[in-house]
Amino acid sequence: VIVVFTCSHYYWYFVLLLGHIISSSLAFRDSYIHHHHYPHRHSSIGASESSHNHSQSQSQSHSHSPNGNTNTNTNTNTMVSQLTRDRVQKIQDIIGQDDGGRGMKSLIVPNDLLHAAIHITSLVSNKSKSDTKSKSKSQKQKHVIILSGFPCCVNENPPTETDGPPGTVAIAKCMLALGFDSVTIVVDECNESVFQAAIQETHDIEFVPQKTTDDSTCSSNNNRGKRIQLVIFPPEQGMKQEDYDRMQSMVDEACDLLIACERAGPGASGNCYTMRGIDMTSMNLIAPLHKMVDMVRTKNQNKHENDGECNHHDYTDHDDHDHHSDHDDHHSDHNDHHANVQFIAIGDGGNELGMGKVIDKILTNPKISNGDLIGAVTPADYLIAASVSNWGGYALAAACALVKCDRDDDDGNDDGNDDGNDDG
Repeated sequence: VIVVFTCSHYYWYFVLLLGHIISSSLAFRDSYIHHHHYPHRHSSIGASESSHNHSQSQSQSHSHSPNGNTNTNTNTNTMVSQLTRDRVQKIQDIIGQDDGGRGMKSLIVPNDLLHAAIHITSLVSNKSKSDTKSKSKSQKQKHVIILSGFPCCVNENPPTETDGPPGTVAIAKCMLALGFDSVTIVVDECNESVFQAAIQETHDIEFVPQKTTDDSTCSSNNNRGKRIQLVIFPPEQGMKQEDYDRMQSMVDEACDLLIACERAGPGASGNCYTMRGIDMTSMNLIAPLHKMVDMVRTKNQNKHENDGECNHHDYTDHDDHDHHSDHDDHHSDHNDHHANVQFIAIGDGGNELGMGKVIDKILTNPKISNGDLIGAVTPADYLIAASVSNWGGYALAAACALVKCDRDDDDGNDDGNDDGNDDG
């Protein structure tokens, strides 16, 4: 009861923040529709803030993801307005203030929140375009898998940390609202009850408690509407081959996007640790969900090998990590079927799945005293660092709302008759 209450408290507190951000976005949208042109978007931004963020964005050129490929759908200059970029940056600034004083600021990857939101909205945007072009063909559904669960309260039952479930559910609801057909949340057995309680509060969405081997997560003939599904796996010591086969089937058949929100990630030893260095894996609390990241990347690699392409795997963070490509959504639309499945991760301490992208920062951070032990080595394609991971989940949902609003304006309201007047 305490866990659920705490989750609800965090959730509704930050829903207020999310609502404020989205309402500002809608106000911007209405203003645009009224004026029917783009230049005024820039005028309402404070000069110093706009100049700082614009120069930071303009100084970038290309970004290589941990998949070894240049990230597509991240040309922020051509795909989103300056105002949207600045608003997303302000969200990152809010969630990245290091309120707990744990040194998480060094883990922030500039522009990854924006790039993640652009990638997510591009997936469903391309789906809509494809569906419009060919109504006769069976529509290709889009599915998201979210990994979560951090059983760091090792002496409690359940051991689930309250950071994670609310942010995960917020992301799941956002994905369905954007147009994804289903979301599957994957957790350890020991975390099942807390996540089930959190998901069941989403009364407007169908909840499927657990996936069995014979129940396809995202069957193409599913007519029951949007749904969130909760899938559990046993601790690593209890995993059987059929469990690994079930993981592989989920990745192969129903994974267009992989997200981790406050998910325990293995360190260099292969085990997952709390910030104090307690080995959760050895305590039979951790399911090997990180294997799904490996499976996704093997899937991506096999696609490129079949296409005669060669990937260079560079999983660590470099000085040019926030560079972005010059490809736009037309490139992704054309290659939608062969596009890589991207891995987006959210964390706040350095021991979460996906933090391998900044492992060097973790190892050298004086506030992370045992980074060599707890530092998670699995890298994300896009990493969102926040003072609290739930905040990162809310931030991702808000950023997606802003980007979608911006893109909808570009696609639906630009009649090509710009009168050239800037009444900004």
